[in-house]
Amino acid sequence: MSVENAGAPGSRLEDRALGVAPLQLPTWLVALAATVLFAAWRWPVLHQVPVWDGAMGMTPAAITLESLGFDVFALLAMPNYAAGGPNAHALSAFTWLVAGAIRLFGSYEAALPFLHVLSFVSVGALAAGVYRLVMGMTERRGLALAATAAALLY
Repeated sequence: MSVENAGAPGSRLEDRALGVAPLQLPTWLVALAATVLFAAWRWPVLHQVPVWDGAMGMTPAAITLESLGFDVFALLAMPNYAAGGPNAHALSAFTWLVAGAIRLFGSYEAALPFLHVLSFVSVGALAAGVYRLVMGMTERRGLALAATAAALLY
C-alpha cells in the first residue's frame, strides 16, 4: 500500500480506524469446535489407563497423595522416581488435580473419563489460543484455521 492511498476507502488502515475487522470466528466457537472434534477423534481412549511416563510419573504421585489424605510432606519424604518411589511431580498442580479427581470419583479408574474429557477441553482452549494468536498477527482466517488444525494434529 502506498502513502497516497493509505487512507483510501477500502484500505486496511481505514478499516482499522473505523473498527471494521475481517470476518473472525468467536474464540469460544473455535474452542468448542476443537474440543468436539478432538473428543470425537480420541473418544476410544476415554477409559484407557496411562502408559510410560504417565503411568510411572504423575499417576503414582497422585494416587499416593490422595491415599495420604493430601499430606504432601509425607509424599515428599517417600523415595523419588529414580528409586522406584511415588515421589515424582509431588508439587505439580496437575498431580493435585488428579488426586482431587480420585477423591471426587472414588478411584483412579473412575476418574479417568473425567481427566480425559478435561484434556479434550484443554486441547480446545489451546486451539482457540493458536487461532487468536495467528488472527491477531495476520488477520487471515484461513491461515489461522490451518494453524489451529496443525496444533490439534500435533
